[in-house]
Amino acid sequence: FYGNGHTISGLYVNPQEQTKSAYKGLFGYVEGNVVIDGVGIVDSYISGFNYVGGLVGGLGNGAVLTISKSYNAGFVGGNSGIGGLVGGEFPSVTSLKNPSAVKINNSYNLGRVKGSNNVGGLVGQVVVGDISNSYNAGLVSSVNNPIVGSNCLNTTITNSYYLGAAAQGNYGTNKTAEEFANGSVAKALHDWCEKDGDNCKVGGLDGSVWGQDLSKENSLPEFIERLDYRLGSVTFFEKAGKIDSAYVDATSDLAVDFPNDVVVSGPIKFKRTFAGNGYSTIVLPFTPNFESEMDFVSGVNFYAFSYYDFVDQTIHISEVYQGELAANVPYLVQAEGATELVFKNGGTFNTAGGARSVNLGGMGAGWTIAGTYAYKKWEEGDEGLGKTYGFVGAGDNEAKEVGQFKKAGAGAYIYPMRAYLEYVAPAPAGRPAANGAVRAFAANTVASLPDEIDVMIVEKGETGTEIAGSDDASGEQTTRVIGTINMRTGEFKFANDRWFDLNGRYLGNKKPTQKGAYYNNGKKVIVK
Repeated sequence: FYGNGHTISGLYVNPQEQTKSAYKGLFGYVEGNVVIDGVGIVDSYISGFNYVGGLVGGLGNGAVLTISKSYNAGFVGGNSGIGGLVGGEFPSVTSLKNPSAVKINNSYNLGRVKGSNNVGGLVGQVVVGDISNSYNAGLVSSVNNPIVGSNCLNTTITNSYYLGAAAQGNYGTNKTAEEFANGSVAKALHDWCEKDGDNCKVGGLDGSVWGQDLSKENSLPEFIERLDYRLGSVTFFEKAGKIDSAYVDATSDLAVDFPNDVVVSGPIKFKRTFAGNGYSTIVLPFTPNFESEMDFVSGVNFYAFSYYDFVDQTIHISEVYQGELAANVPYLVQAEGATELVFKNGGTFNTAGGARSVNLGGMGAGWTIAGTYAYKKWEEGDEGLGKTYGFVGAGDNEAKEVGQFKKAGAGAYIYPMRAYLEYVAPAPAGRPAANGAVRAFAANTVASLPDEIDVMIVEKGETGTEIAGSDDASGEQTTRVIGTINMRTGEFKFANDRWFDLNGRYLGNKKPTQKGAYYNNGKKVIVK
């Protein structure tokens, strides 16, 4: 029977004399070699006494039944030998000498299966069974028999799954509702094939018929070309064996982990609301593909953390060419209030080794910018307290602290794909500052670390240089921006009314009275 992917609905089997009724299903009883392919039973009710199934009730001695690409989504109920797809065969002396065989591949059950004995999500009772690349997500009256009944002798179950807690015995692999809903079960089914050694067998069974459309509410694995699946906070969209797009939800607290390459040929959308006219830390779990500047993310600037200036207690950051962006590296990004970044030409996901930490080097050898792919919260007593810093955003603290790295207290947290400042080694010994005074904060104790640290961004001129106070090739001054980062959101904020000289030294929040050139809110200002 070849259903060609069609369904049968409204099938109603409910005999008046239940105790005398056996062999009920779309096909009540089968003998010989039987093939059922590409049919679904939906919105139906099939009931009897013994050997009741959605597709087949009972089998004759020696029958060979093969079911492929088929499913049941209706109610199946009875007494003994009850299965979502196949009821089964009574294991008599005759049947043991000439047993029937049930082979099920690429099939599933969603319907309620109810019985007293020998009840299974796919098969109730059979002497010889072979179930591969299939699943049951229907409710079965016997929780210990999610795929086959307890009296299924000599049954092999390969790469098959069921919804719920682990059952006793070898009844497939249990998966959670989230694993069924996020497409990971569909992908496991889709990627399976019958092996010949280490390779897929030519002409053998394979799982390429499986897919899942995550845009549907309460979706489950089904027989469609589209294969959507989420790994952590990333959703991939695959068709014909090619991942043509991906969606990164950077507002999620789910961990990000890709130990092996996942290549995306089409656009990658990175969802996150970025502060208007502000800056944010970002760690990309993929290396973007840029074939030309036309592929760049428009209106967005990226910056690399360069070094820590011990004298001025300032972190220096320099502009990065988008074509140099790499996975796992902490960057600063200016996204002008965007709600998502679109990397048009795709990229390769790989987080092997995790998000990197950038040692700021030089006189700040103890300071690092630590990227993270996991949600982290600093609780009371955490060894990181007192030496971990996050950017302060507007509304989180007093205005004077906005635009600085500030020590994180208990209760501070950070979401994945962001970065924070961390002190990981003894600070260097104090040395004279420009005015001859010694910076006492450099003592080798956590208590002596500053409460806040400034950040300076130096945008490259046309020459690509980062020389403080120099003109670029166009004759215009390089831009400097001072700000801080919020530990909770990763947002970088401008500081209001903060003045610096051309060497980046902080002069306070009042306009200088001495004539000369200064920086105020990232712009060069001439005081006359």
